[in-house]
Amino acid sequence: MGRAIRKVPPRWEHPRYTAEEERAYGKHDVAGEYKPLFESDYDTIKAEWIAGLIAWESGERPSYASAEDREWWDWEGGPPKREKYVPYKEIEATWFQMYETVSEGTPLSPPFATQAELVDWLVANKDFWGYGPRTREVAERFVNTGWAPSMIVSNTASGVVVGDGIEMLQRIADGTA
Repeated sequence: MGRAIRKVPPRWEHPRYTAEEERAYGKHDVAGEYKPLFESDYDTIKAEWIAGLIAWESGERPSYASAEDREWWDWEGGPPKREKYVPYKEIEATWFQMYETVSEGTPLSPPFATQAELVDWLVANKDFWGYGPRTREVAERFVNTGWAPSMIVSNTASGVVVGDGIEMLQRIADGTA
């Protein structure tokens, strides 16, 4: 769980819940909020799930699975749902965007054509969760690494330090946390 750089299609607009979806799903106060989406595309995940089902039905079971009294979905979960996955293929994704990965994933920045543009934005702005702006060194390290945890707790000579994962990775690298 944390923050990650995802590749997205040019000028990608991450889907948001509509008022109709809010009513249909029985959710409250989500209209206009980003819908969490896994980074993989549905067709790939669906094919993997079906291949697993076929293997299970032909007798291939993980060592921890007791045999006949279980079904594939008892171990793997039900079939994937299209609305939980990104609606584009990996080859279409050429831009860069910061995401949270605490849920399936929602954006924390606008999409950018280059990593340098994303770094510039992180230096000049707070992310959609309100963290930032970042120093250039921290932003560059995060974008080049591609991932950081949400939070890090570090035990130092002066006491326990708790902080934002992106900033704390820099502090650890610098020896200040």
